[in-house]
Amino acid sequence: MDDWEQNPYVTRSVIGQSTLGKPIEMLTITSPAGNSDKKRVWIHGRSHPSEAPSSWHLEAMTDYILSDAPLAIEMRENAIFYIVPIITRTVFMAATPDPPQQE
Repeated sequence: MDDWEQNPYVTRSVIGQSTLGKPIEMLTITSPAGNSDKKRVWIHGRSHPSEAPSSWHLEAMTDYILSDAPLAIEMRENAIFYIVPIITRTVFMAATPDPPQQE
């Protein structure tokens, strides 16, 4: 998320909190240029801890939307993408083991 946030087409925001108070973050991706009546596209990644492949798919999709490919440029000019990488952040964090301690 930190790398994507540096892109001029990205706005990062917090849209809510988990039941344990963890932030639920969203990326909004669009171009200031283009159609003034843009389509809205909602994309979310992981809803459950076991859905690791959806994180990889979301990462690749986001990288493509932010790329310089002609289709990606056209997509940003004609749509606003709302991307929430992890919906159930508290459950995901609870299911992720702590990293090994450094000695």
